[in-house]
Amino acid sequence: MSVATPPHVDGPDPLEALIKEARERQRRRRMLVVGSLVLLAGLAYGIGQAVGGGPPARPSAEGDASPASNARWCQAAATAPWRSLTTRNAVPLPRTEAVWPFAVGSDGRTFFATVHSRHGFSGVARIDAATGATTEIKAFSRGSLRQVGGSFDGRWLVWMTWPGQTEAAVPWTVWAWDSHTGRIRQIGAARRRSGIWDSSWVDVDVRDGVAAWAQGSRGIHLYDLRTQRDVYIHPRHLGWPRLFAGGLVAWSGGAGRHARTYAVSALTGKPMPVPHALHDATNLLAVGTDGHATVFPDGKPRWQHGKSLWWSPSLRRTPQQVLTVRNYHWIDYPLSTGGGYFGFGAEPGLFVGDSQVHRYVKIAQGYGRVLAGPRALVVMRPLGNAKSPYAPMAISFVPLDAMPSMASCAA
Repeated sequence: MSVATPPHVDGPDPLEALIKEARERQRRRRMLVVGSLVLLAGLAYGIGQAVGGGPPARPSAEGDASPASNARWCQAAATAPWRSLTTRNAVPLPRTEAVWPFAVGSDGRTFFATVHSRHGFSGVARIDAATGATTEIKAFSRGSLRQVGGSFDGRWLVWMTWPGQTEAAVPWTVWAWDSHTGRIRQIGAARRRSGIWDSSWVDVDVRDGVAAWAQGSRGIHLYDLRTQRDVYIHPRHLGWPRLFAGGLVAWSGGAGRHARTYAVSALTGKPMPVPHALHDATNLLAVGTDGHATVFPDGKPRWQHGKSLWWSPSLRRTPQQVLTVRNYHWIDYPLSTGGGYFGFGAEPGLFVGDSQVHRYVKIAQGYGRVLAGPRALVVMRPLGNAKSPYAPMAISFVPLDAMPSMASCAA
């Protein structure tokens, strides 16, 4: 089959001229649109600065933590607003009750705690930070002393409770409270084998409607709170499971040079790739995370236990060293992070870190704990005999939008 070739004609091609003209019109339209957008952006920025007058919004956890995301961390000078942070934001609580916070609410107004009272309510409760009002969730049996550790994901509060002041082999139970419906359900418990209870390890974690905890040294539960489906896995090397974004569960297992991080799906229990930020994190026992950003001690096996602190803005980023403690000091457990801030104890002081400026500041001397939530920090410090379960705590609640700015680092 042959194709006829059109005869050659000298002079400009009419079709080509039309195409050029159309392209020129299209180019002019694009320039007009771009110019309009630039003008509108400039006006919007000016209006925003005039009306808002505040700093730009803090970056999301998955993005760069700051323009200086690779800058080294340093300790900022403790200015007057930071030194008075806890006293200015004290929660009004009766001295006749011992309130021990263990989770921060997502509303910027409340936190969750155990309440021990000799004559009133004792149990798990939600506390209004402004008024100190208590909303009872679950009472302890009368006269019993209970320890509680748990987590809140914005809807579900899960906690593990055990008697006395020990986390050893005792008959612990795991509970879940749905803040939308108010329903409480027991979802786990210790089992007794050969006269010995399963160790409770540390705490129970929850994220996106899935709770995770270790059943002693035997396995890990992955409990879907929406469907009540419990996936029980038996990893060769067991550790305390922590939940991350994307339906990921990770824990550190093994010892010494053989320690490593393991990861599985929170819904199926099947193995998943270990995120880059957790590859060298062999101490996930104390990790603090909002699902994306992580802060943890001692990133590699060769470092001494609890002597250095590491932070990463996302699971895809390489962790950065925040600080190293010397001599007989150590990084206190557990750690927490939320809203771009994280709290930690470096014996014998309490600190707050700001991931946007890569600085941390000392807010109190002595022992205690800082809980970082998505919209607030809770700081707790013992008053009197901290070993007594009825010892009152000095508790401060600091909304993140009320946080002071950090000064330049001390020389």
